[in-house]
Amino acid sequence: MNKYEKFAIYLKWNRDIKTFKDYKNMLEHIPFEYLKYRCLKEMYARSQPSANLDDLLKEYFDRVTKGLEPEKFYERYYLSYQECKYILDKYVKEWYLKDYWNEHLDLIIHDAENKHSKDKWIPERTDEYGTHPGYRGYEDVPPLKDIIGEENASKVIEFLKDRKDFYHHSQDENAFRSQICLGISPNSNPVTVMKYWSEKGKNMTITLREYDNDYFWCEEQGYSKAELKEIEEEEKKRKEKENAC
Repeated sequence: MNKYEKFAIYLKWNRDIKTFKDYKNMLEHIPFEYLKYRCLKEMYARSQPSANLDDLLKEYFDRVTKGLEPEKFYERYYLSYQECKYILDKYVKEWYLKDYWNEHLDLIIHDAENKHSKDKWIPERTDEYGTHPGYRGYEDVPPLKDIIGEENASKVIEFLKDRKDFYHHSQDENAFRSQICLGISPNSNPVTVMKYWSEKGKNMTITLREYDNDYFWCEEQGYSKAELKEIEEEEKKRKEKENAC
């Protein structure tokens, strides 16, 4: 299935989504939407106050079905910028959305400007101690200026730098990050969230957590055991379905 056929399916689902059940069915057909859903689900589980994204979406579709104006539920929940970024980075890495274009080109440019190494096959040899099998070794390679001259090397390096900045890249990663941040991700303004709950008659205190990878992401600060079990079960079903295809 090419990208145009996938996009046609996406448009069809967008027209047909009228209930929460329709939305969940769509997630089974469009992996990118499923990824966004998983990311948002974790964000709301870790927000203050903690919330179940499914319950919020059911409430949203219920109001739409009844012809009522849906509430902007994302304004009720707080998640700091650092916590949001951590979760985004985690999903970008786990789902291989990052293309490492800049890193790869920087490495090539670095090798062109500096002495580096390349593979060299060391053949099998025999001596007084016996036969030694061949193996992969390395040998030094001088910088490009020592091979083709400084002027030519400078032109090649400038060409590589120009190509690095010219081509569009990281489009999947950028689309994912922007659609999460500009979509229904939790609010990063604690004052707005506290004001909302105060108007509802609930005194709420936001804990401005210091970002610490080991501290914040321990179980007490993240998912409850029930939520973890639910997530593991959903992930297991998804993998079983993929393997069956």
